Amino acid sequence: MQAVVQISGGGDDYPEITGVKISGIPESAVSEPVELKADVNGNNLEGAGIEYSWEVTEGSGYASFENSDSESSKLVPNCAAEEKEVKIKVTANLKGTENKKSSEEYSVKIAAKKESGESGSTGGSSEGGSGSEGGSTGGSDGDTTEKGSVSVTVNVDGSISCAKCGKTYYFKSQAENCGHYKCKTCGSVYYSESELNACASHVTVIFKDSDENGNETVTKVIKSGNTVVPPSWEKENFALIWIDENGNEADFDDSISLSDGETEKTVTFTAKWSTTYTVTFKDESGANADVTVDVISGEVVGNVPAWTREHFTLSGWTSSVDGVSVDSAVTSDVTFTASWTEDAKYTVKFVDSEGGNAEETQTVYEGEKANVPEWTKDGYALSWTSSVDGMTTDSAITGDVTFTANWKELPKCSNCGTHYDTEEDVEKCSVKNGCKGFVAVNAGEYNLSSKGGVFAKQDAGATQTVSGITVTCKIDSAGANLKTNGGEVSFAIASAMTLKFTDSNKKGVIISTSDGYVGAEGKTTSEKLGADEAEVSVTLGAGSYSIAGATSSSAKIATLTFAAIE
Repeated sequence: MQAVVQISGGGDDYPEITGVKISGIPESAVSEPVELKADVNGNNLEGAGIEYSWEVTEGSGYASFENSDSESSKLVPNCAAEEKEVKIKVTANLKGTENKKSSEEYSVKIAAKKESGESGSTGGSSEGGSGSEGGSTGGSDGDTTEKGSVSVTVNVDGSISCAKCGKTYYFKSQAENCGHYKCKTCGSVYYSESELNACASHVTVIFKDSDENGNETVTKVIKSGNTVVPPSWEKENFALIWIDENGNEADFDDSISLSDGETEKTVTFTAKWSTTYTVTFKDESGANADVTVDVISGEVVGNVPAWTREHFTLSGWTSSVDGVSVDSAVTSDVTFTASWTEDAKYTVKFVDSEGGNAEETQTVYEGEKANVPEWTKDGYALSWTSSVDGMTTDSAITGDVTFTANWKELPKCSNCGTHYDTEEDVEKCSVKNGCKGFVAVNAGEYNLSSKGGVFAKQDAGATQTVSGITVTCKIDSAGANLKTNGGEVSFAIASAMTLKFTDSNKKGVIISTSDGYVGAEGKTTSEKLGADEAEVSVTLGAGSYSIAGATSSSAKIATLTFAAIE
């Protein structure tokens, strides 16, 4: 018994196969042999013995492998009446071990065979590889055609092909020396003499019709195990069905093979003509194009169009022939016209409770949504009240409904009257943040003294215009005296400037912004400015500010001076 070495891990000292891919997979359908190669990935594989196994995993009747145990192998197509798809894979095995990997399954399309000529022709597949078309009867099995100096064909795309086997070349001289081998009996084309000599088992296939139809009997010879393409005979208002020798309808996707012990045989297919009728499907709405099919007499239509139409449901078919439906056996030409039932639809109204917008009415199909008007009112928020419980403007419509617009005033700044979405935004709207009720102070000098001053004996929150500039002052009962919990002067400056003020009591003041307090060097701090000083200067950037007394005792401001920074 042969010893089996189990390799695992694939370390530095061991070869290991980790993956396999196939290169050379064709992109289009093929009708001649295709050279494929197994690309093996792994560790330390140089010099390692690898065994290969190529196989057709699906559709083996339409393709096979030459040299199926080699790294490179030819996929040989066996063309059928229609284009087919096969699946292939390759397995690589490290000799003497259980280390093996298979590739994924690849799909390859096998081209449909071309129909050969009538009896006596030498048709074959137009490409290289094992052909399956019928050839002429007679001739010795295994004979080769002459090689060298054969005629060539110039194709429409400019390529050159061998006139005998159809193999394509780049140069005329290559085609003239085509090394094909074609069986004279069945027309199969090979690329080696050994393959040709193996083509020794053939089946004669006869296609016949009754004399009155004018079709001559066609005889084809195929290699055993191949398929055959029947003649494309036609007869107006009739369908052609081929009947085999057992009286059954023939399936030409099945291969025809010799039985054990047979060296040759003849198979006959007989044409059966069945009357056909034209069945037409029409849509008078224009939503679908007419469909016409030919149906054999006595059979039902089968595939009825599954038409659709927006906002309508296909409810049935109206027949041009009394008593005939789409499920009936067809015995004459007939037209079926689509019948449509319109989907339910409802009336949706939008009404403005304050009359600011004209009423809007829409027709909406069941299950769809209405188009909500984008009504607006300055300073107000819009909401909708529905006449149907549970149905909103975002709901799928299931009945008639009226939506009424309701307007709610947005939060408003008491200083400037500006509306905001939230109360928080209103609180931010103050002189500190550039409230529109205030005018930015320009450079100049403004007298705010308590005696005879413009702010004397004003109520809290009063505003006063000084030289055309509006300044707001919050004061206590003592007049213009400023206290921590008392009066406050608010102002805004348009550009960076120096603020100077005099404090007769030398108690200091606090200047603040929306972000905090302004210190002596412009830093955010709670320290008071001007303590023990009769005059204080501080540089401020453009913005909004408030000034208030720093202590509970009065801090009289004699003069505020704004000087532009040069």
